[in-house]
Amino acid sequence: LPGVAVAWDGNRQGFIFGGGLGGGAVGMISSHGGGAYLGLATTLKLGFAPSDHVMIHYWGQQLWVGGSSFLGSIAAPCLGVTYYPSETSPSMFYTIGAGPAFLGAFGMDEMVDGFSVFMALGRELQPHWAVEMNLGYTQFEKDDGLLEFRVMVTIVGY
Repeated sequence: LPGVAVAWDGNRQGFIFGGGLGGGAVGMISSHGGGAYLGLATTLKLGFAPSDHVMIHYWGQQLWVGGSSFLGSIAAPCLGVTYYPSETSPSMFYTIGAGPAFLGAFGMDEMVDGFSVFMALGRELQPHWAVEMNLGYTQFEKDDGLLEFRVMVTIVGY
C-alpha cells in the first residue's frame, strides 16, 4: 500500500513518543525547614525531531516521594530540547527544559505551583533504549524550592 508509515525504523527524525521509569531524590529548601526524600521517578516525552540530532518535545517529569511526614508528588510539565551528537545509536544525549511545576501532598489543602528548570545527560544504548540522569531545580515561593535528581531507563519511539 502506498503511504504506509514505518515506525521504529531507527531514524530519530519525525514524531517521537516515549517514557521512562527509575528512582530519584528531592531536597526541599524552605524558610520553614527542609528535608530530603527518595521516590519513584517517571518521565513522558512527546514531540517532534526535525533531524536525527535534535528533538523538541513535551518533557513531563514526575517524582513520587514519601517520608514519615510527607507523601506526595512533584510534577513538572516542561518544554524540552534534546541534542544527540551522533546520527545513530549508540550516542550520548543532552537535554534542557523548563516549565511550570506543581507540588501536591496528602494533607495539603491545595497544590503549590512554581517554575522548574531541568538538564539531563544520557546514553542511548541502542535505538530507542537509553539510560538518563537529570537534575532539576524548582522555585515555588520566594524562599521555597526543590532540588531534584533522577536516574531512569527510558524508551523513545521514533
